[in-house]
Amino acid sequence: MKKITLATLIISMSSSLSGAEIPFSVFHTNDLHSHFDGVKVPPGTSYEKRGGFSRLTTLITKLRADKKDEILIGVDAGDFVAGTIFSAMALSDSPEFPEYQFLLENKYDLLTLGNHEFDPLNDGLEIMLKKAEKTPHFTPIVSSNLFVEETSPLK
Repeated sequence: MKKITLATLIISMSSSLSGAEIPFSVFHTNDLHSHFDGVKVPPGTSYEKRGGFSRLTTLITKLRADKKDEILIGVDAGDFVAGTIFSAMALSDSPEFPEYQFLLENKYDLLTLGNHEFDPLNDGLEIMLKKAEKTPHFTPIVSSNLFVEETSPLK
């Protein structure tokens, strides 16, 4: 697993470009909850769907085109798994991990684990992390305040 910290990246960029302006933008998602098809908003009223992975891909593609002269940093703040039948694929024996594939396809630079990534306990999280690690263009996944026991498969 390739490990690089954001601090290392910033320091290396700033030391090689000291005094130069570096235009950049950050896009951020969170709480996707495996809602590939979006969600009905507001609940219980008209059938207006918002979100959904294809709609997000369209927005991110447009953002990349609009910001082509800038560094664009994509970050997901967690809870990208859980909530729909799609999340079961991430925990199955199949090699697919559709939520992570979406994040890779849209060139996210950094992901963090939310509380719902821990819903399937250590064994389930281990399955997801191993699938992510096997992808050709691994996107770093970070987390904080974790206590991993010596006997845990996550160790």
